[in-house]
Amino acid sequence: MAVIGYEYDWVNGSDARTPVIGDDAGKVNRAFVSSNHRFDRKKGHYVSGGIFLNDYTETVFTSPSLTVVRPGFAAKPAYVGLTQGLPPEVPAIGDTGSLHNYGAELYRRARPDKPIYPLGNGLFELKDVPGQIRDAWRGFPKTLKGLSDWHVAVQFGWLPVLQDLRAIFGEAEKQRTRLAWLLRHNGKPVRRRIEMEPVSTTEVVGTGTGWYGIKPVLVTQCYAGTPSWVQTQSYTRKVWFSGKFVYYLPKIDTEPERDTFIRALFGLRPTPAAVWRGIPWTWLINWYSTIGDAFSNLTSEVAESIYSEYAYVMRQQQWSNEVTWHVPYYTGHDHSSTMCTASAIHRRVIQERDYADPFAFRWTGGSPSPFQQSILSALTVSRVRRR
Repeated sequence: MAVIGYEYDWVNGSDARTPVIGDDAGKVNRAFVSSNHRFDRKKGHYVSGGIFLNDYTETVFTSPSLTVVRPGFAAKPAYVGLTQGLPPEVPAIGDTGSLHNYGAELYRRARPDKPIYPLGNGLFELKDVPGQIRDAWRGFPKTLKGLSDWHVAVQFGWLPVLQDLRAIFGEAEKQRTRLAWLLRHNGKPVRRRIEMEPVSTTEVVGTGTGWYGIKPVLVTQCYAGTPSWVQTQSYTRKVWFSGKFVYYLPKIDTEPERDTFIRALFGLRPTPAAVWRGIPWTWLINWYSTIGDAFSNLTSEVAESIYSEYAYVMRQQQWSNEVTWHVPYYTGHDHSSTMCTASAIHRRVIQERDYADPFAFRWTGGSPSPFQQSILSALTVSRVRRR
């Protein structure tokens, strides 16, 4: 508990004052777990660590300090200090999934040995495109099926390959820079940090008017109107990866070795990931899971071999329950008023760190995007019309 202000004897004008007691802002640890959490450094870099969990709640109050008067009684102010509201309850948390299951996706994105352009699967998809385009063109003017086939053929066949070819022939400087980078860092430690798109949601869960939960409680004549309040609940999530890789490129002393290396640079070398992407309907699985990333991590791509000296995935989640009050006080004896905005926030924060398992995939779920809906609709029309 803490003193947030003082009420004065505005009736008699004496020097007597009464303290107003409010709640303390503060932080309370609910759990702290650490495994091999040492801060050893070598040449300015951390060289150790482990699984880490920090779970805590905190309460934060914000309010300006005001001098409140009772118009007509000028001897003393009615109140000097802060306005504080009753803090809301601790926000409830839901099942947000295991941090461990982000490993495959972030490990794949962080790897430094990815091809310059993944041409292999785009060329593989082209085998069906001419027939699709021919059938679509014949039926385009008069059938919905023709339009659906045409849309699928363009999105899965021609468009990806044309984009890859345009990038290959139009960004020669970028290719040279990428190749020079791969050669320069061959056999050397490469530190990588990858961040996922942050998540943030806010929802208004209640509104109202009245004096309930507000401190101090003054006579009605000290207020220029009825206070109002709004309660919001919010959630934020940040996930990121940090790791150090070392890769070794294959020898390119002979002509066959150089040809093999060039094919790998452009994603033309058969890998488990390429085979997975070539299996029908796996693209749909990849929309709602990261299984494809796990297949990509089974083998090296451009490099002959690759390993990580360390690889961690971190996540910070925050749930907030906030109530904001708008209190119109009289602050001048001429009936001038000031709108005081005070808030009370109850937060729960969970910070985690885990080893990044390159084969730990997750189901992403969620609603399909407009593009995904267009593909699914086109396929539905195409399949139904064939029966």
